[in-house]
Amino acid sequence: MLQRVSVGLVAVAALLTVALLDGLLAQRYGEWHLPPAFARGSLVPIAVASLMAIAGIELAWMCRKAGHHPHTPWAVLMIVALVISPWLCAAGVLGDGVADVEALPWQMMLVIVGVAGTFLLHIIRGQRNTSLGDVAATTLIIIYLGLFPSFAVLMR
Repeated sequence: MLQRVSVGLVAVAALLTVALLDGLLAQRYGEWHLPPAFARGSLVPIAVASLMAIAGIELAWMCRKAGHHPHTPWAVLMIVALVISPWLCAAGVLGDGVADVEALPWQMMLVIVGVAGTFLLHIIRGQRNTSLGDVAATTLIIIYLGLFPSFAVLMR
């Protein structure tokens, strides 16, 4: 129990530190001559994308233990793309500017690409005995660890 509490306290402290540093970078990006993407926050999306990529690998490992064979590299790629898409929209890379509603179409498009790519990869793989479980496991990883955390980045 002590270990869980101590790990939780360290995690909360780390998240608060990242959020504070992210706010500082967003506030001071002009003075420090940083790229414009820093004006919309960059540490939170990068930290969330990194944590979710690691969590995706872990969840894929758990699915393998349960007898499924998710497409781990594809799932991790889609997780990172989904998590950073709101940040890229806010920075003007994937859209016209800072309108938060621009990220939602990109998120939905990435989910569709992720699911379609999962089916395509599974067809290429050619395994038929565990098809439904493998596709479902990969889709679960993409949506659970990619789509849902992307809304946290969108709120940032």
